[in-house]
Amino acid sequence: FVVIFVTLVIQGLSLPLLIRWLKLKPELNDDAEEKELQLYLATSTLHFIEEEFPATLDQQAQEQMKEKYEQLVLELNKELRRHKRAKRNDEQVPATVPDAQVNAQLAISKFQRELLLKLHKEGEFSDAVIRNVEREMDIDDLKLSQALIKKEE
Repeated sequence: FVVIFVTLVIQGLSLPLLIRWLKLKPELNDDAEEKELQLYLATSTLHFIEEEFPATLDQQAQEQMKEKYEQLVLELNKELRRHKRAKRNDEQVPATVPDAQVNAQLAISKFQRELLLKLHKEGEFSDAVIRNVEREMDIDDLKLSQALIKKEE
């Protein structure tokens, strides 16, 4: 009982004090980690398009898809280098601030998703119809994200 008490209670209560005494700060690296995940997905998608794509597309369409992901890989590599440089210099990477129109579009999208969730809970529309509308909303959000990326360049 004493061993369990000491290991769980005493250590558990003293850990926050030890963290403050050592002045340890959590590393907020979510943005860089997100970029790394996006880079992994983009490079895997490129490989999929080049090697394993099941649909038969004409060469031009396949090249357009491939070009899109190659551009995304370049942009993500650039972002990751910027994050690494900022980390070496012990700086914060400034976040991009969306303009008023983008904020308005994000607010509208949030409202529409909440309304869709409410309608789904009420059961007024079928699951298939709600999924289709939600997919269209996802596509619109992706288009907005792509527009933001192009605007940052």
